[in-house]
Amino acid sequence: IVVARFDPEISQQSVRAALGYYDPSLTGGYSRTSSDTKGTSAFSGGDLVNTKRDAWNLGVALPLAPTGGAVQLEFENTRVDTNNAFTSFNPTYNSGLTLSLSQPLLRNLLIDSPRQQLRIARKNREISDVQFHATVVNTVASVKGAYYNLIYAIDNLAAARKSLALAKKLLDENEIRVKVGTMAPLDIVTAQAEVAGREEGVIVAENAVANAEDTLKQAIFPQNEPAMWTTRIVPSDRPTAERVPVDVEAAVQAAIENRTDVVAARKGLERSDISLSYARNQLLPD
Repeated sequence: IVVARFDPEISQQSVRAALGYYDPSLTGGYSRTSSDTKGTSAFSGGDLVNTKRDAWNLGVALPLAPTGGAVQLEFENTRVDTNNAFTSFNPTYNSGLTLSLSQPLLRNLLIDSPRQQLRIARKNREISDVQFHATVVNTVASVKGAYYNLIYAIDNLAAARKSLALAKKLLDENEIRVKVGTMAPLDIVTAQAEVAGREEGVIVAENAVANAEDTLKQAIFPQNEPAMWTTRIVPSDRPTAERVPVDVEAAVQAAIENRTDVVAARKGLERSDISLSYARNQLLPD
Protein backbone atom coordinates (compact mmCIF):
# COMPACT_ATOMS: atom_id res chain seq x y z
CA ILE A 1 0.00 0.00 0.00
CA VAL A 2 2.85 2.38 0.81
CA VAL A 3 4.38 1.78 -2.63
CA ALA A 4 1.06 1.94 -4.49
CA ARG A 5 0.23 5.27 -2.83
CA PHE A 6 2.86 6.95 -5.02
CA ASP A 7 1.05 6.08 -8.28
CA PRO A 8 -1.82 8.60 -7.81
CA GLU A 9 0.71 11.24 -6.80
CA ILE A 10 2.75 10.58 -9.93
CA SER A 11 -0.41 10.79 -12.04
CA GLN A 12 -1.30 14.09 -10.39
CA GLN A 13 2.10 15.48 -11.37
CA SER A 14 1.36 14.44 -14.96
CA VAL A 15 -1.84 16.50 -14.77
CA ARG A 16 0.17 19.47 -13.52
CA ALA A 17 2.61 19.03 -16.38
CA ALA A 18 -0.24 19.03 -18.91
CA LEU A 19 -1.74 22.15 -17.30
CA GLY A 20 1.63 23.86 -17.65
CA TYR A 21 0.92 24.38 -21.36
CA TYR A 22 -1.74 26.95 -20.39
CA ASP A 23 0.55 29.00 -18.19
CA PRO A 24 1.32 32.45 -19.65
CA SER A 25 4.72 32.62 -21.28
CA LEU A 26 6.87 35.74 -21.18
CA THR A 27 9.45 36.36 -23.89
CA GLY A 28 12.05 39.05 -24.23
CA GLY A 29 14.87 39.84 -26.58
CA TYR A 30 17.55 42.40 -27.24
CA SER A 31 19.66 42.87 -30.36
CA ARG A 32 22.28 45.42 -31.41
CA THR A 33 23.67 45.90 -34.90
CA SER A 34 26.17 48.35 -36.30
CA SER A 35 26.91 48.99 -39.98
CA ASP A 36 29.28 51.29 -41.87
CA THR A 37 28.44 52.51 -45.37
CA LYS A 38 31.02 54.36 -47.43
CA GLY A 39 29.73 57.49 -49.07
CA THR A 40 29.52 57.38 -52.87
CA SER A 41 27.92 60.75 -53.60
CA ALA A 42 27.13 64.10 -52.06
CA PHE A 43 23.79 62.73 -50.96
CA SER A 44 25.24 59.80 -48.99
CA GLY A 45 25.28 61.85 -45.81
CA GLY A 46 28.99 61.56 -45.20
CA ASP A 47 32.17 59.87 -46.26
CA LEU A 48 31.50 56.96 -43.87
CA VAL A 49 27.97 56.63 -42.54
CA ASN A 50 27.68 54.62 -39.32
CA THR A 51 24.30 53.31 -38.27
CA LYS A 52 23.62 51.63 -34.93
CA ARG A 53 20.34 49.86 -34.30
CA ASP A 54 19.18 48.64 -30.87
CA ALA A 55 15.98 46.60 -30.55
CA TRP A 56 14.13 45.64 -27.39
CA ASN A 57 11.26 43.18 -27.73
CA LEU A 58 8.92 41.99 -24.99
CA GLY A 59 5.93 39.73 -25.34
CA VAL A 60 3.47 37.63 -23.38
CA ALA A 61 1.33 34.77 -24.75
CA LEU A 62 -1.61 33.06 -23.08
CA PRO A 63 -3.24 29.91 -24.53
CA LEU A 64 -7.00 29.69 -24.04
CA ALA A 65 -7.97 26.27 -22.70
CA PRO A 66 -11.74 26.38 -23.40
CA THR A 67 -11.49 27.29 -27.10
CA GLY A 68 -7.98 26.32 -28.17
CA GLY A 69 -7.13 29.89 -29.12
CA ALA A 70 -4.29 32.09 -27.96
CA VAL A 71 -3.84 35.73 -26.99
CA GLN A 72 -0.49 37.40 -27.59
CA LEU A 73 0.72 40.86 -26.60
CA GLU A 74 3.99 42.14 -28.08
CA PHE A 75 5.90 45.36 -27.50
CA GLU A 76 8.69 46.33 -29.91
CA ASN A 77 11.02 49.27 -29.39
CA THR A 78 13.83 50.20 -31.77
CA ARG A 79 16.49 52.92 -31.40
CA VAL A 80 18.49 54.06 -34.42
CA ASP A 81 21.61 56.20 -34.04
CA THR A 82 23.48 57.43 -37.14
CA ASN A 83 25.90 60.13 -38.20
CA ASN A 84 24.14 60.67 -41.51
CA ALA A 85 24.14 64.41 -42.15
CA PHE A 86 20.67 64.30 -43.72
CA THR A 87 19.01 62.77 -40.66
CA SER A 88 16.62 65.26 -39.07
CA PHE A 89 16.26 63.46 -35.73
CA ASN A 90 19.04 61.48 -34.14
CA PRO A 91 18.60 59.16 -32.42
CA THR A 92 15.15 58.01 -33.53
CA TYR A 93 12.81 55.68 -31.68
CA ASN A 94 10.17 53.45 -33.22
CA SER A 95 7.80 51.63 -30.86
CA GLY A 96 4.87 49.35 -31.48
CA LEU A 97 2.32 47.52 -29.33
CA THR A 98 0.51 44.58 -30.92
CA LEU A 99 -2.38 42.60 -29.47
CA SER A 100 -3.39 39.52 -31.43
CA LEU A 101 -5.95 36.77 -30.99
CA SER A 102 -5.89 33.48 -32.89
CA GLN A 103 -8.89 31.21 -32.74
CA PRO A 104 -9.45 27.91 -34.64
CA LEU A 105 -12.93 27.64 -36.11
CA LEU A 106 -13.11 23.96 -37.06
CA ARG A 107 -10.02 21.87 -36.46
CA ASN A 108 -8.71 22.20 -32.87
CA LEU A 109 -11.83 24.09 -31.77
CA LEU A 110 -13.36 21.46 -29.48
CA ILE A 111 -10.17 19.52 -28.82
CA ASP A 112 -6.53 19.86 -29.73
CA SER A 113 -3.32 18.09 -28.78
CA PRO A 114 -2.75 19.96 -25.46
CA ARG A 115 -6.35 19.44 -24.34
CA GLN A 116 -6.17 15.81 -25.41
CA GLN A 117 -3.07 15.28 -23.27
CA LEU A 118 -4.68 17.10 -20.34
CA ARG A 119 -7.87 15.03 -20.50
CA ILE A 120 -5.90 11.80 -20.81
CA ALA A 121 -3.71 12.81 -17.85
CA ARG A 122 -6.81 13.47 -15.76
CA LYS A 123 -8.32 10.16 -16.81
CA ASN A 124 -5.08 8.39 -15.90
CA ARG A 125 -5.30 10.10 -12.52
CA GLU A 126 -8.78 8.63 -12.02
CA ILE A 127 -7.54 5.19 -13.08
CA SER A 128 -4.64 5.45 -10.62
CA ASP A 129 -7.10 6.21 -7.82
CA VAL A 130 -9.17 3.15 -8.74
CA GLN A 131 -6.08 0.95 -8.95
CA PHE A 132 -4.86 2.21 -5.58
CA HIS A 133 -8.28 1.44 -4.11
CA ALA A 134 -8.03 -2.05 -5.62
CA THR A 135 -4.59 -2.51 -4.02
CA VAL A 136 -5.99 -1.54 -0.63
CA VAL A 137 -9.00 -3.83 -0.99
CA ASN A 138 -6.91 -6.78 -2.17
CA THR A 139 -4.31 -6.25 0.56
CA VAL A 140 -6.94 -6.10 3.28
CA ALA A 141 -8.63 -9.21 1.87
CA SER A 142 -5.27 -11.00 1.77
CA VAL A 143 -4.57 -10.14 5.41
CA LYS A 144 -8.06 -11.28 6.41
CA GLY A 145 -7.48 -14.51 4.53
CA ALA A 146 -4.18 -15.04 6.34
CA TYR A 147 -5.94 -14.40 9.65
CA TYR A 148 -8.67 -16.95 8.95
CA ASN A 149 -6.09 -19.44 7.70
CA LEU A 150 -4.37 -19.14 11.07
CA ILE A 151 -7.68 -19.84 12.83
CA TYR A 152 -8.18 -22.87 10.61
CA ALA A 153 -4.65 -24.11 11.33
CA ILE A 154 -5.16 -23.70 15.09
CA ASP A 155 -8.50 -25.55 14.99
CA ASN A 156 -6.99 -28.22 12.79
CA LEU A 157 -4.16 -28.69 15.32
CA ALA A 158 -6.71 -29.03 18.14
CA ALA A 159 -8.60 -31.65 16.12
CA ALA A 160 -5.35 -33.53 15.40
CA ARG A 161 -4.46 -33.59 19.10
CA LYS A 162 -7.92 -34.88 20.00
CA SER A 163 -7.57 -37.53 17.34
CA LEU A 164 -4.19 -38.53 18.81
CA ALA A 165 -5.70 -38.72 22.28
CA LEU A 166 -8.48 -41.03 21.02
CA ALA A 167 -5.91 -43.21 19.24
CA LYS A 168 -3.86 -43.52 22.46
CA LYS A 169 -7.01 -44.33 24.43
CA LEU A 170 -7.87 -47.05 21.91
CA LEU A 171 -4.32 -48.43 22.19
CA ASP A 172 -4.62 -48.62 25.99
CA GLU A 173 -7.97 -50.40 25.71
CA ASN A 174 -6.57 -52.87 23.17
CA GLU A 175 -3.64 -53.65 25.45
CA ILE A 176 -6.09 -54.46 28.27
CA ARG A 177 -8.16 -56.68 25.98
CA VAL A 178 -5.02 -58.57 24.88
CA LYS A 179 -4.05 -59.18 28.49
CA VAL A 180 -7.47 -60.64 29.31
CA GLY A 181 -7.39 -62.69 26.12
CA THR A 182 -10.31 -61.10 24.30
CA MET A 183 -8.20 -59.63 21.49
CA ALA A 184 -5.30 -60.82 19.37
CA PRO A 185 -1.85 -59.21 19.85
CA LEU A 186 -1.88 -58.13 16.21
CA ASP A 187 -4.56 -55.58 17.05
CA ILE A 188 -2.09 -53.84 19.35
CA VAL A 189 0.31 -53.35 16.43
CA THR A 190 -2.50 -51.89 14.36
CA ALA A 191 -3.40 -49.47 17.16
CA GLN A 192 0.26 -48.50 17.60
CA ALA A 193 0.50 -47.74 13.88
CA GLU A 194 -2.61 -45.61 14.16
CA VAL A 195 -1.10 -43.68 17.08
CA ALA A 196 2.08 -43.08 15.08
CA GLY A 197 0.03 -41.81 12.17
CA ARG A 198 -1.92 -39.47 14.44
CA GLU A 199 1.35 -38.18 15.94
CA GLU A 200 2.56 -37.39 12.44
CA GLY A 201 -0.68 -35.50 11.84
CA VAL A 202 -0.08 -33.41 14.97
CA ILE A 203 3.45 -32.56 13.81
CA VAL A 204 2.15 -31.53 10.37
CA ALA A 205 -0.62 -29.45 11.99
CA GLU A 206 1.88 -27.70 14.29
CA ASN A 207 4.02 -26.84 11.29
CA ALA A 208 0.94 -25.47 9.49
CA VAL A 209 0.18 -23.21 12.48
CA ALA A 210 3.75 -21.89 12.46
CA ASN A 211 3.60 -21.19 8.72
CA ALA A 212 0.21 -19.46 9.05
CA GLU A 213 1.59 -17.29 11.85
CA ASP A 214 4.63 -16.34 9.77
CA THR A 215 2.43 -15.42 6.80
CA LEU A 216 0.28 -13.18 8.99
CA LYS A 217 3.35 -11.62 10.63
CA GLN A 218 4.79 -10.70 7.25
CA ALA A 219 1.54 -8.90 6.43
CA ILE A 220 0.96 -6.93 9.65
CA PHE A 221 4.41 -6.15 11.03
CA PRO A 222 5.97 -3.01 9.49
CA GLN A 223 9.59 -4.11 9.88
CA ASN A 224 11.49 -7.37 9.80
CA GLU A 225 12.74 -7.54 13.38
CA PRO A 226 13.92 -10.61 15.34
CA ALA A 227 11.29 -10.03 18.05
CA MET A 228 8.59 -10.33 15.42
CA TRP A 229 9.32 -14.00 14.76
CA THR A 230 9.14 -14.95 18.44
CA THR A 231 5.79 -13.23 18.99
CA ARG A 232 2.78 -15.52 19.23
CA ILE A 233 -0.44 -14.49 17.53
CA VAL A 234 -3.62 -15.57 19.32
CA PRO A 235 -6.77 -14.84 17.26
CA SER A 236 -9.58 -13.29 19.30
CA ASP A 237 -12.25 -12.73 16.62
CA ARG A 238 -13.65 -15.84 15.00
CA PRO A 239 -15.83 -16.11 11.89
CA THR A 240 -19.50 -16.84 12.28
CA ALA A 241 -21.74 -19.13 10.27
CA GLU A 242 -24.86 -16.98 10.36
CA ARG A 243 -26.97 -17.01 7.22
CA VAL A 244 -27.10 -13.66 5.44
CA PRO A 245 -29.83 -12.93 2.88
CA VAL A 246 -28.40 -11.75 -0.44
CA ASP A 247 -30.23 -9.75 -3.10
CA VAL A 248 -28.58 -11.27 -6.17
CA GLU A 249 -29.71 -8.58 -8.63
CA ALA A 250 -28.56 -5.77 -6.34
CA ALA A 251 -25.26 -7.55 -5.72
CA VAL A 252 -24.62 -7.92 -9.46
CA GLN A 253 -25.49 -4.26 -10.04
CA ALA A 254 -23.19 -3.19 -7.22
CA ALA A 255 -20.41 -5.33 -8.68
CA ILE A 256 -20.83 -3.73 -12.12
CA GLU A 257 -20.76 -0.24 -10.63
CA ASN A 258 -18.11 -0.67 -7.94
CA ARG A 259 -15.76 -3.48 -8.93
CA THR A 260 -12.38 -1.84 -9.33
CA ASP A 261 -11.39 -3.82 -12.41
CA VAL A 262 -14.69 -2.98 -14.14
CA VAL A 263 -14.43 0.70 -13.18
CA ALA A 264 -10.81 0.86 -14.39
CA ALA A 265 -11.76 -0.81 -17.68
CA ARG A 266 -14.65 1.63 -18.14
CA LYS A 267 -12.34 4.60 -17.55
CA GLY A 268 -9.85 3.05 -19.98
CA LEU A 269 -12.59 3.13 -22.63
CA GLU A 270 -13.28 6.77 -21.81
CA ARG A 271 -9.58 7.50 -22.27
CA SER A 272 -9.66 5.83 -25.68
CA ASP A 273 -12.72 7.90 -26.60
CA ILE A 274 -10.69 11.06 -25.95
CA SER A 275 -8.03 9.97 -28.44
CA LEU A 276 -10.73 8.97 -30.93
CA SER A 277 -12.42 12.36 -30.60
CA TYR A 278 -9.11 14.11 -31.22
CA ALA A 279 -8.41 11.97 -34.29
CA ARG A 280 -11.82 12.79 -35.76
CA ASN A 281 -11.33 16.49 -35.09
CA GLN A 282 -8.07 16.46 -37.02
CA LEU A 283 -10.01 15.50 -40.15
CA LEU A 284 -11.73 18.91 -40.19
CA PRO A 285 -10.41 21.83 -42.29
CA ASP A 286 -7.94 24.13 -40.64
